[in-house]
Amino acid sequence: MTKNIKKIKQVTTLEVLSLLFVVVGLVYGLTTAFGFALISAGVVFFVADFYLRTRKEHKTSSKKKK
Repeated sequence: MTKNIKKIKQVTTLEVLSLLFVVVGLVYGLTTAFGFALISAGVVFFVADFYLRTRKEHKTSSKKKK
């Protein structure tokens, strides 16, 4: 019997902001420019969070190799 060990990743503030902006943009309406702006802001926050996470993982993996 093998153990399935999975690391649980913490939810970051940028992830919460991105989800919040996308949901509010969808609720506000897709027919207005303000709704599209909110959704775009959510996407920007998601991309920023993704970049920061991959950069952090890359730094930790390079330290392990040394």
